[in-house]
Amino acid sequence: MLKKSGGESLSHQLREIFINNINAGVWKIDTAIPTELQLCKYYDVSRTPVRWALQSLENEGLIYRVRGRGTFVSPPKVLGRVSYAGIRKTIWAANDYKKPTMFKRTKMTANSHISKKLEIEEGSGVIRFERIYNHKDYTKPNALLYSYLPIDIGEQVDHARLGEESLSSLLEAKGIRIESSTEHLAVGIVNAHEEKILKVSKNSPVLIIAEVRRDHKKKPVVYSKYVIRGDTVNLFFSNDE
Repeated sequence: MLKKSGGESLSHQLREIFINNINAGVWKIDTAIPTELQLCKYYDVSRTPVRWALQSLENEGLIYRVRGRGTFVSPPKVLGRVSYAGIRKTIWAANDYKKPTMFKRTKMTANSHISKKLEIEEGSGVIRFERIYNHKDYTKPNALLYSYLPIDIGEQVDHARLGEESLSSLLEAKGIRIESSTEHLAVGIVNAHEEKILKVSKNSPVLIIAEVRRDHKKKPVVYSKYVIRGDTVNLFFSNDE
């Protein structure tokens, strides 16, 4: 209930009410919230405090606007401190992902970028696996994972089991053990394929993690590219022990 005289400002009171609506599930993820005019009428206030409260929520990434459609509740964000365990592991540990869905297996030839990552000749055969990750409380996919393997290794992977077991464990079952990895973090925008799979608008921002995993001989075994919806990630960095 709003207190219109004394105490906290209407803007701040509305902000707290709106946040409670989100946390309590009154305003649901990816569902349009009431318009500014509807909120003004419901709370019997002018547009100024309503607009301030909504802008505050948008600045924090709790809501997002779609031109011509309205304002929607943002999906839950990954909050995590990046440690020496690795960026990917930090995000996966901080987010409650469901097991991945095996989307596609493709036999293809390596372009210059992939061949450099896997240290193979350009034009060599590779197997690409695509998997989709969903947050347990979120209806849309959160991340798309591409994994590229030299064809002689990729052919050994039982892709039907990738939804239940990790790629590393399936490789280890074939005597191929991952001993080390390197990661690169970047920010980009979705391509047409990712736009469709992740169900986002054109040119939406994404967090990209490129990872190369190597065996005991330091030979690249897997090159993976994680494409994560930018509106679901919020990391902070610290060197605290």
